[in-house]
Amino acid sequence: MTDNVKKRLLEHNSGLTPSTKPFLPFQVIYTEDYEDKTECRKRELKIKKNHALKKSLFPD
Repeated sequence: MTDNVKKRLLEHNSGLTPSTKPFLPFQVIYTEDYEDKTECRKRELKIKKNHALKKSLFPD
């Protein structure tokens, strides 16, 4: 969750995020915009937990 996707992608691809460092490089494939951080976080968790939704958003 970020308000600056380009900056966050640069952080990930620079190896500044330890949990994602072993999986470099990253590219943005999907974004959604939210005004409310609470709603944004709810949506993020819903996507991460719902395998059918994840497959519909990110088909193989």
